Amino acid sequence: MLSDQLSSPYGQYVTRNARIFTSTPTNGNSNLKIELKKFPAGQDYNEYLNQLRSACDQGLTDAFDVVMLEATVLGEFADCLVDLSAWDAKMTDGFATQVIANSYVNKRLVSLPTEVDFGVMFFNNDVLEKYSSGGPPTNFDEIESKSDAVLRAMRAVDNYGFSGFTGQLREYLTAQVAEWLAGYNKSMIVDTKTGLVAIETNSAARVINRVSTWTGINIIDPSDFTLDAAPLYLTPSQIDNLIDLDASLARFVNERSLFLRHWASTYYVLLKNSISFGWGVGPVVGWDASQNVGALGGWGVGVFKYSDNPAAAVKVASWLASNQMQRGAITTDKIKKIPSRTNLYNDKDVCKVLDQDICDLARNVQFAIRPSSLVGRHYANVTKMISSQMATFFLTPETIVEALTQLSIDLHTELGQPRTGGAININPPAPGKTVPSHMQIQLMGLCGVILVSCTVIYLTKRKQIDENIKEAGDKLKVLAQTAKQEVIMKTQKRADLDFGANEFTHLDEEMDEDDKKVGLAKKGAQPGYSAVKEAEKDDFV
Repeated sequence: MLSDQLSSPYGQYVTRNARIFTSTPTNGNSNLKIELKKFPAGQDYNEYLNQLRSACDQGLTDAFDVVMLEATVLGEFADCLVDLSAWDAKMTDGFATQVIANSYVNKRLVSLPTEVDFGVMFFNNDVLEKYSSGGPPTNFDEIESKSDAVLRAMRAVDNYGFSGFTGQLREYLTAQVAEWLAGYNKSMIVDTKTGLVAIETNSAARVINRVSTWTGINIIDPSDFTLDAAPLYLTPSQIDNLIDLDASLARFVNERSLFLRHWASTYYVLLKNSISFGWGVGPVVGWDASQNVGALGGWGVGVFKYSDNPAAAVKVASWLASNQMQRGAITTDKIKKIPSRTNLYNDKDVCKVLDQDICDLARNVQFAIRPSSLVGRHYANVTKMISSQMATFFLTPETIVEALTQLSIDLHTELGQPRTGGAININPPAPGKTVPSHMQIQLMGLCGVILVSCTVIYLTKRKQIDENIKEAGDKLKVLAQTAKQEVIMKTQKRADLDFGANEFTHLDEEMDEDDKKVGLAKKGAQPGYSAVKEAEKDDFV
């Protein structure tokens, strides 16, 4: 083990239990001696692998017995490991089917998985509930529709830094391509049965072409293809600071993306940190709701081919990967390592420590297999080719036919396989719902501001007009009432003079000018609209 691995909780757990295991008299275990090899402080996993390769190439018998290997390097080091199934045909019993299948290279069982990791999708639940409905997505259609709803809301308030989907789109793009293909018609990069390149197909073209439209409608921010990811092999201290090391994770934590494709083990990193919003986790969704996938990762133990005591090494490897050791690490020492044995996904004590969400995901996910075990020592070059070609396709005008044709040529050349793929003839799927461009949004916003301003001015002026109408009406009512009283008083006065009818009529004809105005006011007690218009002009001009 590396220095910091040995001092980690898991390293301490293995050290303590190794003493117990070797002191047990049954099965000759008391004759065993387990020494955990400690590497110098500061040495990383790549240096460990370099030493393993050097010892293998030189055939050194005293360098290693049991080795711990990350899942993606099994193909690269398969020639340095014994076939464990040759020692015991039942050694694979109890492991998750797809997990143990990934431990075979050229029909040889080169590793026993001690823990697994797999791709999952995290989501910002606060934002999702606020701007969308129906919970997290279950297929590509819903990723597009929910992202579209949220992005429109974010753009409306000038939040152009928010994306719909992010992930480790640089070094780890191979894992996501494997998931996209597995989520659609079980397509694959390399055929698991024949070992031949299988990327140049209509189904692969269709699904990758659809995901590529996400960069054009702002679901994926194209700049995310340049984000730095965390190192492939992390020390315990690096895991605790993963948010500082992984740019896509930092983007999600800083509330700048709705969905994040990452790893199940990241679940515990988020739990340890004070995340300022509600979040959730689910499987990486496929083309339709029937496919919930996750690229397979994890760790296992193998036996070095040149060990001078292979029988003892096989026994120790089997013990390290045993149900007892995996369950004990979780339930006794509270170490959050996702087990590789299926019965533990239904163990209440295990799921209490890991959280039921993780157990449910591990039990139901369809693992997407990266071609690491299929291409052997070529995997490092293969994954670089896939990541590079896909990034070029996503970020340039290159067509899907051009991209897959070139990738197929590169992979066949690297693996020394004859290229037999036929022409790809696809009708590209319609792009997802478009989100307006930055300029469109600005113009729409400007028009909206003008419209709102005009509406406010109109309503304000309308209110003033209504108030003027009421005021004019009130004044006319007062004038009419005053005129009425004056007419009554004058009529009474005339009656008191006791003039004859003719004289009264004559008197009426000789009313002064004020009386005529009063009479006019009486006849026109209901104000006309022209008066209002005049009042409007006097008040507002």
